[in-house]
Amino acid sequence: MKISSLFLVILTIFLVSVFFWLRKENHCIVSSSSGDWIFEVARTREEHMRGLMNRTNLCERCGMLFVFDSQFPQVFWMKNTYLPLDMYFYDDKWILVDVARNMRPEWETGEPMMYKSKPAKYVVEVLQ
Repeated sequence: MKISSLFLVILTIFLVSVFFWLRKENHCIVSSSSGDWIFEVARTREEHMRGLMNRTNLCERCGMLFVFDSQFPQVFWMKNTYLPLDMYFYDDKWILVDVARNMRPEWETGEPMMYKSKPAKYVVEVLQ
């Protein structure tokens, strides 16, 4: 159920991506049949590096959408990230190319987990 809901959310993000890209909003609200999702949008290098670091909570239907200038392998790590996350990697046509599930917080693993994806332009992080 969660995966199908996420798929609907991502499909909806694709449909509204032009809208929020042109407006340069920091957040986007995406409505799907399962309810509304709120995504923070990270576009700059600083926003990409900060991501969801140092967050101790995140609403169940919240996440972060990373938008990169070009498509290349993305490297994400869980340094100072306190929430378990799933990551979905999309190419420039919004086709799912890679998934990193069950990325655990540093305090659980003893050292930050790291994941290098296939070439992607967009990444969505949500609570695991």
